[in-house]
Amino acid sequence: MTRREVAASLHQSLARFFVHDDPEKFHWLVAAKISHHRALGSADLACTLQACRGRGNRWPLVLEIHAMSVVRGLGADRLIGNLLIDLYAKNGLVWQARQVFKELSSRDHVSWVAMLSGYAQNGLGKEAFRLYSQMHWSAVVPTPYVLSSVLSACTKGKLFAQGRMIHAQVYKQAFCSETFVGNALIALYLGYGSFKLACHGSAYCTCTA
Repeated sequence: MTRREVAASLHQSLARFFVHDDPEKFHWLVAAKISHHRALGSADLACTLQACRGRGNRWPLVLEIHAMSVVRGLGADRLIGNLLIDLYAKNGLVWQARQVFKELSSRDHVSWVAMLSGYAQNGLGKEAFRLYSQMHWSAVVPTPYVLSSVLSACTKGKLFAQGRMIHAQVYKQAFCSETFVGNALIALYLGYGSFKLACHGSAYCTCTA
């Protein structure tokens, strides 16, 4: 069986899994394919990781794919790495997510958002702000998703001063009309009892920080 045929078979299996939601059969089928077909590449492994999202009982398979990606020289692959960061962080394994992030050969905005969101979801506001600063000094232009993720982290971490600094960046980057950024600002200011500033946020950042 060629690599293309293996990949097509795997994708068909994943599709059937989504339709019938049969996790036990899915785990057995994919694990068997992975064990017997060494030609599976980053796209195939990433497809399997994608299917594991939102299913806590898929951790043995996630760990197996992570280990396999490292063994096959794909440990720094961005496609696989971004999914692993998201999976680890959403399940409270922030240290593992950070290790994957650090080992990526290159990072895109998905990588930064996944790691920043992971910190925010786990109440690690200081780490999120530190990572945002690293992103800034790396000359990576923040997107609205990045800024809203950092704002969320500042809110959960009770970092009001840092949140005000991010507000200034939002204004500077002209992201004031982005609804989810405005919502993040409202949450920030309401969290600190500043109804007046929250009202400014609801007006799409009409005030400067």
